[in-house]
Amino acid sequence: MYMLRMGPSTSVACAALFAMAAVERPALAQARLIEVAGLPTAQALGVSGDGKVVVGTSDASPNRAFRWTELSGMEAITVRGPTRAAYATTTDGSIIAGDCRPPAGAEAIRWSGVRFVLLGELQGGSYYSRAEDMSQDGSVIVGHSVSGRGWESFRWHEDDGMISLGDLPGGNFDHRAMGVSHDGAVVVGWCDRGDVREAYRWTEAEGMVGLGDLAGGRFWSAAFDANRDGSVIVGWGSSDASGFLKEAFRWTRDEGMVGLGDFVGGFTSSGATAVNADGSVIVGYSSSDGGRGAMVWTEDLGMVPLWDLLLDAGIDPAAGGWDYLLEASDVSNDGTVIVGEGSRDGDRTSFYVELPDLGTRCFADFNADGALDVFDFLAFQNAFDAGDLAADCTEDGSLDIFDFLCFQNAFDAGCE
Repeated sequence: MYMLRMGPSTSVACAALFAMAAVERPALAQARLIEVAGLPTAQALGVSGDGKVVVGTSDASPNRAFRWTELSGMEAITVRGPTRAAYATTTDGSIIAGDCRPPAGAEAIRWSGVRFVLLGELQGGSYYSRAEDMSQDGSVIVGHSVSGRGWESFRWHEDDGMISLGDLPGGNFDHRAMGVSHDGAVVVGWCDRGDVREAYRWTEAEGMVGLGDLAGGRFWSAAFDANRDGSVIVGWGSSDASGFLKEAFRWTRDEGMVGLGDFVGGFTSSGATAVNADGSVIVGYSSSDGGRGAMVWTEDLGMVPLWDLLLDAGIDPAAGGWDYLLEASDVSNDGTVIVGEGSRDGDRTSFYVELPDLGTRCFADFNADGALDVFDFLAFQNAFDAGDLAADCTEDGSLDIFDFLCFQNAFDAGCE
């Protein structure tokens, strides 16, 4: 549900902008496939909520973590010690979570421009921590650290620092936090207990709660991401169909863990890595007779190869030199931008895919933060000033006063 933080009358503040001259630009294709390149063998691991900033890791030395935008290209992230990877970023891409290698061990970091914060580690263990995900505003980071008790999941808050998330009943402190809801309230991951691995959901009120597994498998499940408020969780489990392999799942409180299947042909082996804000678009990987590939799941489409969605949108990846799209690692808040790993011209690289018809974008929520407020007007104005056709509300291939009127009408109508 969207929050409205200002009334339609506030749009009067933007009235002066209507006098701006029209800016003609060529129409943007309905769908796009772009290589995320600039450092050796770049691997895209996360994308900002607005779909404009990609973060990940590469084979560059000494700083492997990177930040990429279409306009600025790829830049290495530098801190006090060599960086290893950037795993997640905020709605606008201004804050990044990852890890670095200081003189001893490894340590989770929170990076913002030229400023960075080393997050430390849990008490009593070796000098090791790793950040896996962060809330959309950057105030909460989750991951795992070695403590005196073992491998533990942590939740770091800018006010409280790093805390352990405890353990599941019967556990031996061998668990990992892999994802967090956009609001930072729900942490998800997995916990090992002997020969059993179980996906979990953690909240401050309930603590760590196991999510079980798919029916018929060997009880081996893991959760990797959650949507805006943690009401939808995705990952993989073990089912009767997958046997000792994995099957992607979607969990809700009402339905529990539901398997998503795999591609047609081959054996059942799939995994869900990320979900968009409202839980309607899930991405990850799956397999078929042709091998493994990036997948997209929606309730209407079921599980389909990302490659096929591009073909349906008029883009042939092979014609652009792509050998395959191996795995989708993240998705934007509205579900229209997907990033991941693939191969092009025989070299390992990363992809950025835009499929405007796939997601659930509300144009009025221009900065994709789930709220309608003055910041959407500012984001729209900045895009317009930059000549970015993301501001082409009328979809006529040009930027002019009618796009402002269109945006104002969309804002007044609100989002469902």
